[in-house]
Amino acid sequence: TLAMETQYSLMRIKNSGDDFPTAWIGSFASQGYVYFVYTRQIDGKKTKPSTALVRLCEEDTGYRSSKATYNGYGSYVEMPYGFFGAGSTPSGSFAQAVVLVMAGSRLSADALLSNLTDRQSLVVTAFDESVAGRSLLGLMPLQTAKDAMVKREVDCQGGKFNAGTEEVGSINIGKCYGYHTADSTTSVCGRPKHTPLALPQTELLNDKMVLVSGQRVRSLVGAAYGNGEHTVLFAGTDTGSILKILVDSFGFQSATVFDIVQADSRSRPIVKLLLSAQQDSLYALANVTGSGGTPSSEVVKVPVFGCERYTTCSECTDVRSLGSPANGPPVGNPLCGWCTYTGKCTPEVACMRPRGFSLPYLRDSSLCPAIVSVSPALVSHTAKTRLKIEVANLPLHPAGTPYSCWFGVGSTTEA
Repeated sequence: TLAMETQYSLMRIKNSGDDFPTAWIGSFASQGYVYFVYTRQIDGKKTKPSTALVRLCEEDTGYRSSKATYNGYGSYVEMPYGFFGAGSTPSGSFAQAVVLVMAGSRLSADALLSNLTDRQSLVVTAFDESVAGRSLLGLMPLQTAKDAMVKREVDCQGGKFNAGTEEVGSINIGKCYGYHTADSTTSVCGRPKHTPLALPQTELLNDKMVLVSGQRVRSLVGAAYGNGEHTVLFAGTDTGSILKILVDSFGFQSATVFDIVQADSRSRPIVKLLLSAQQDSLYALANVTGSGGTPSSEVVKVPVFGCERYTTCSECTDVRSLGSPANGPPVGNPLCGWCTYTGKCTPEVACMRPRGFSLPYLRDSSLCPAIVSVSPALVSHTAKTRLKIEVANLPLHPAGTPYSCWFGVGSTTEA
């Protein structure tokens, strides 16, 4: 509510009496602060698209500024947000979706994050690219934004931002004043108050681009899977599909699309995604155009795992990239594994097995049970013959439990 009120009071940007187009993208909360992302056009010709990340203290109730005519918030800090392209113009400048994700252990252990105290809280944003129909997926540690905003607040109190660099309606981008003595309090959330601080494009928070998607992303959600090891993102697209994305490192274009599910049979845009508390279901909000062109919405429930589609151990554990490069090397399956006791591809929680059964659940295709050789290779179907079968990675049964051989429609024989 605080973020929405602030957006309304501070982001009504006017030009020649008309509001500039602004769009609310999303919000999240962390450690006593609320963050929101919005997009806007920042010049009269509407040729400079811009995305901003805003931070507010949850305790900030606002104050009447002596420098302006609107209700201000003494903790408000806004910074431009995107990817740098050629020159100083961000190549990813119009956000479409944003979410705060707690990274899995592999991603949070990446060496590029080693200098951070908070390696788990990551802001994931989907930006529209200039190429039609494509999205850029970016990651930024939330701590990076926090540290940058605190520094700008300190600069503000020190008088660095005492002259505006860019006029946008009633907001003077880059201009800041310290707290006002007329206020009943001079601090909020333990920090000195200041006038709402909005930084120019030169202060861009630069995302790490981890994926270029051939489909336009409209919504995002994510969580850690595989006993907290893997970071998995789910991206709803404008064609009604959901991309399943594995992000196990923080490098350039390091993410991989490992599965695509058509959530809506009518290919309607997925504008919102929600993950169930058990993290086993997705609730997708699809845009619907009703009779007479009246817009409405419809919710579709989509299972997260979908392991049953894989019928062999190698298929289950050797999921390949569906993105760029297409049909790339195996990337593993962060959502599924091979349950050797049942001989099925399942989520780990669904792999029930007796105590003492070795190699119960596999994620590595090199550990899949496989017949190496059969001797003799050919026998008459009318002859009784003892076969020698060599099997790699054969799980050990509990003591006293034998294996059996089963030949087609015939009876079983103890091995």
